[in-house]
Amino acid sequence: MHQTEKNYLNPDRLVRMPEVLDLVGMSKASLYRMMARNEFVPRKQIGRRAVGFRMGDVLDWINSRQSIKSGEAVDLGETHSR
Repeated sequence: MHQTEKNYLNPDRLVRMPEVLDLVGMSKASLYRMMARNEFVPRKQIGRRAVGFRMGDVLDWINSRQSIKSGEAVDLGETHSR
């Protein structure tokens, strides 16, 4: 794996909303609805008006959603939960 890919997939890397939207493939409104229902990973406050999400949490969430759709787990690498 290339060093850039390792950094990109670092489970502790904080990703901002635009990148999360690209990763999960849904609209901002849909993601905010899921967040309001506590159906998405917790966000981390990183500034007065800025939040981020742990890459590992987002990847785990994506994997769990793919498992639900297909009935089996899709391997995105090792689990990144803390």
